[in-house]
Amino acid sequence: MKKLIIFGGSFDPIHEGHIKVAKKAMKKIKASKLFFVPCNQHPDDKKIVATKQERLDMLNLSIQNMPEFEICEYELNIDEPSYTINTVRYFKQNYSNYELYLLIGYDQLIQFNTWNDYEQILDMAKIICHTRKIEKDKIKENVNFPFIKVGFRNINAASRELKTKPNRKFLSQKVIDYINNNAIYAEERFKFVMSDYRLNHCKMVAVLAKDIAIKHKLYPIAEKAYVAGFYHDYAKEFDKDIQIAIAKKMKIKNYPSWKVLHGYVAAYYMQKNFLMDDYQVLTAIKSHTVPYDFSTLSKIIYIADKIAIRDDNENNYRKEWYKIAFKDIDLCFKTITTFYESYYDNKNEEGEKI
Repeated sequence: MKKLIIFGGSFDPIHEGHIKVAKKAMKKIKASKLFFVPCNQHPDDKKIVATKQERLDMLNLSIQNMPEFEICEYELNIDEPSYTINTVRYFKQNYSNYELYLLIGYDQLIQFNTWNDYEQILDMAKIICHTRKIEKDKIKENVNFPFIKVGFRNINAASRELKTKPNRKFLSQKVIDYINNNAIYAEERFKFVMSDYRLNHCKMVAVLAKDIAIKHKLYPIAEKAYVAGFYHDYAKEFDKDIQIAIAKKMKIKNYPSWKVLHGYVAAYYMQKNFLMDDYQVLTAIKSHTVPYDFSTLSKIIYIADKIAIRDDNENNYRKEWYKIAFKDIDLCFKTITTFYESYYDNKNEEGEKI
């Protein structure tokens, strides 16, 4: 009988560890098929950050040109926690000519007897466990059923860490680009570097920038506008000394105030830490404080940042700029830059509100 492996998880995001263990498991039992089964909701309410479609897209990008792998959307279409027993029943009904195997991790193995109807699962499928380090005492204590061990060289990859620290060793370039180009995990990356006020401002600028692009039918750069708008103030609340130190690394020497450096520093972090390589997005982020690039995307980010409502006394100006922005990008950009050139003419460095 042909063999089929069920490999469930959140895949938030899918990484190289998932792919390698899937290949190892298929080779171990000589399986014909392996299905990745992304869940909709964890039974234990574990947080899933990426949307259903985003996780599906990342899965598809990761298994391109791998015909032995398929994706099953069964759990994604259920608006309730994903219990494995239901998934195994689904495969039993729809793939009755296959012998079923369930691929799980070591942590799941030692608590498997707490799962819903775990004995029924064992009646319908054999267990494959992928392990990086076996703790024999815990297995003896918690596992009283046969399972197939699939071991592989230690891969220090964890989806929760790759959200904020992408690594080319563990994420394909296609997945990295997809994450960056769609601002997936942006909020996760912002948690420890900015206040809620600043985060809300970044969200507002992202939406405004995308809306301006769409209003002017600039569809090819609408998503870029959203991403650049989201990340434009990533480094805004970094310490002064950190911003100046990074500016030196970037060989930035002439600037009116350290307060304009956060655009450059944000782009630096996106490139070095988040592996962003979109030149247009990086340039728009760098140029949003003191404009030096006059591409349409850079103008949109500059405008969106300035028209976003804030806790200051300039909101009457912003209401007027907002109206102009959706009619004429160039006129709005000129209007705002002229205003700020005049505004800062008589300000000393410490008095600037850039």
